[in-house]
Amino acid sequence: MDKIEENAAIGMSLLSERARLELIMAAGELFIKHGKNDVRLLEIAAGHGESLEDVYCLFGGEDGLWDAVVEYAAQPWAADPFGEFARKNESLLSSRSGQELMIFMMVELLFKKMLDKSRPRWCMKLMARMLFGEAMPSQRITEAYRDSVIAAFVKLYARITGNYEQNAAFCWSMAIMAPAYMLADVQADKPFADENGSSIERNLMYMTAKNALFNAGLVDGMAPLPQLMD
Repeated sequence: MDKIEENAAIGMSLLSERARLELIMAAGELFIKHGKNDVRLLEIAAGHGESLEDVYCLFGGEDGLWDAVVEYAAQPWAADPFGEFARKNESLLSSRSGQELMIFMMVELLFKKMLDKSRPRWCMKLMARMLFGEAMPSQRITEAYRDSVIAAFVKLYARITGNYEQNAAFCWSMAIMAPAYMLADVQADKPFADENGSSIERNLMYMTAKNALFNAGLVDGMAPLPQLMD
């Protein structure tokens, strides 16, 4: 391949990647607005000057596009950040105060990931819905992102409480994720604030952590908590 052909191939590759990203962004918005089953590939393609054949060439079909959308939304969740965080800070679990700190930090990490304003809003909404089983991609994507997040919290609950009953651990995990899910799914362009100017996101994160500590048997319902979050 001579230089001209090589440059042409690179140019075509860049155009394909740009078209791919544009279709992912468009599909993500439409999937969140209308639901995956009510969006047609032709509608997505036509909105960006692409043909149905182009979509099949770039993604292999509807399922491939759906998985690509979820993978884009889940980029900040790649490489099991919750499991990795728990492993790096496992020494905290040797003391009660360390266990409290671990739960606080895991809740904080969840809220930061779920409410990442550097990402398109549809990404936050899609990840929230996927965590609660409302938007399920392929098994490969589900295992790589959704299942790893839940598993990290389930394992944390078992380690702290000594209760390895799966239903109890799963319900504890869902009680942590539900408030972040709610905020991500109704997220405004600007953070909500109460009458004192405090971020409602921050306040809800704090109360979620307190509830998690209470349900893990680490504090009673009236005990004040240390200000661990910035």
